[in-house]
Amino acid sequence: MKTGGASLVFLLAAGVTLTSALAGGQVWAMTGSVDAGILSGCAVAAVLAVAARALYGQISRAGRKQMFATTEELQEGEFVEIRDPLQDSAQAVVAAKAQDRPDRVAGSVRAMMSTKNKTTRKR
Repeated sequence: MKTGGASLVFLLAAGVTLTSALAGGQVWAMTGSVDAGILSGCAVAAVLAVAARALYGQISRAGRKQMFATTEELQEGEFVEIRDPLQDSAQAVVAAKAQDRPDRVAGSVRAMMSTKNKTTRKR
């Protein structure tokens, strides 16, 4: 994971600042005390600054080594084809299914034909 040092520092600092401001604002809204909101915001900022510094140190020590790399090869069976049902016409879907599983399609067609030809009127 190759990252620029300045951009990573900026993102970590922005995350610490915004999170501590949100925490302080939440305490201020719950208690109504500005002092409690400022103190809790500063406390959250201090804790997050220590955590961000440790994270930055871990990333910088890793250097050019890829942190989240895997050595496993992907198998073709692990992929899934996703189709949009609104784009596919009913005829194309039936044709594709007929090529995949002809025995099931034939049974479905027989079932539709047998119920279609039966009369449902009661005498």
